[in-house]
Formats: sequence, structure tokens, C-alpha cells
Amino acid sequence: MNKILNIVSGISLVIISTTSAMAQDLRGGLTDPVGSGEASGWYIRGGVGLNAMSAGGLSQPDLAANGGSFIDQSVTNTASIDLGVGYRFNSKLRVDATWELRTGANLKAVDNVRILNGRGQTAADIYSSYDANIHSQVALVNAYYDIGTWHGFTPFVGASLGVARNTISGLSGVNNSTINIYDNVAPYNLTSQINETSSSYSHTKTRYNLAWGLSAGLGYAVNENLTLEASGRYLNLGNGASTSLINCTCGSTGQPIKVGAMESIDMRLGMRWNFSDAPKAAPMAIPRPVSTKF
Repeated sequence: MNKILNIVSGISLVIISTTSAMAQDLRGGLTDPVGSGEASGWYIRGGVGLNAMSAGGLSQPDLAANGGSFIDQSVTNTASIDLGVGYRFNSKLRVDATWELRTGANLKAVDNVRILNGRGQTAADIYSSYDANIHSQVALVNAYYDIGTWHGFTPFVGASLGVARNTISGLSGVNNSTINIYDNVAPYNLTSQINETSSSYSHTKTRYNLAWGLSAGLGYAVNENLTLEASGRYLNLGNGASTSLINCTCGSTGQPIKVGAMESIDMRLGMRWNFSDAPKAAPMAIPRPVSTKF
């Protein structure tokens, strides 16, 4: 929750700073923002993004039952492309629906299980490393509020709600086990070790999760139809995505690995094409000259 509050505070600070700077730029001229200049009506949109991903803690029932835990994990960043259609209700409020395709994120993780004998000595030490890919598609309904327009620039805030399709594929693992053998008499010294290596794999599995986001950005009206956008967004892609059962070449089958909350901080560039022409001022009537005959 603190992370989300920090993101919202950062978004608010950007908006306040941008708005204040624009207002100062207008000293001596207009002091109040005007409407966005876009007429009510339908529009299409598209964009690209760079996404800083993070994944919550991993869990696996087998691992927990044996007293083990994940000791390391990482996930790579992604890129995305989105397309959508929307409707502007007035100069302040617009709503659109988008479909977003995100490139795969590489997930790596390492777990460890340490088994002790009755004397508290390490009887077995098992490390497993995993490598998998996470692909996401996101369908969102987005609502935006345009704060005002200064010299064609319009800062806005938005909120999103929808569904994320999260797929984990290509999981492979390497398991390294060390078994320690001790004397049966005091001082119970270590006499030998047995090292074993095996591999594991898992089939593709897809899960649908609730997704939601918060965003803020700046639009620039190139003309009456085309608006360019730059924005930042916090996106929560849900939690609970998991692998399928993990099959080991040693002959055992492990329970799925479950991923915690997947979150993303996105930097996005996009455009909107408005199909309705903005209302134009009526041309000024020029009085015809009056001629007088004498």
C-alpha cells in the first residue's frame, strides 16, 4: 500500500508542477486554462511503452513443507504496444477500451532446502534454479480527466480496470543435491559426500487476473484531429500466476510455483485520432461599404 501511495503522490506532484509552470507561462495573457479543443465524439488510439517489471514473492507447497524457501529471484523489463477505441464526452472527460500486448519477461529464481539429522548436522543440501518466461496481454477500460489546456498542452490523470492474461512458459530447472554422510560414533565427523544433479521442466499454464492501474501524462494537440501523448502509469497485473506441475528427471513431480503480485511502472508514448472536428468560431462578418449618390 505504501508503494501505491508513493506512486500516486509522485503523479500528483508532476501534475501540479506542470500546471503551475504553464500558468506562469501565461502571465500577462490568459490566466485560466481553456478546454482541450477536442469535440465530443469517437476516437482511436495507439501507443508503445517501456515497462519496469517486478514480481512478488514466489511460493511452492512442496518447498514450504520441507522447510525450504526461495533465496533469490529476478524478472526482466518488457516493452508493450496497445490499440484502442474511445469516446470523449466533453472537454474534460473521455473513456476508452484498449488491448495491450507485452513482450515476455524472463523470470529467474533459486530455492534451497536444508535437511538436518537428529544431531543438528546438515544431512542434505538441495539447491534448485529455475528459468521461465512470463507473457501478458491486458484488456483495460480507461477513464481520463483532462485538467485543462495551455498552448495546446493538456495534462491529464487516469484510472484503469480490466483483465490480464498471464502465461508462464518454458520453465526449466537444474537441481543440485549434496548428501552428507557422518560417522555413527562421536564426534560424528563428516566422512563423505554424494553429489547429484537432475533437471526439471514444466508445461505452459495461463491464468486470468484482475488488472488495474493509475496514470498521469501530457497531451499535445498537433491539429484538430491528432493528439500526441506522453504518460507514466502504475499497472498491477494481478497475483497468483503459476507454473503447471514440475516434472523432474529424477522421477519425482513437484507442485506448481506460484508468483506473487506482478507490478509494472510504464513509460508510454501514444497518439489519439479524433473523428469529430473541433467546433470552429464563425467567421466575422465584414460590413459592406455604403455608397451615396449625389
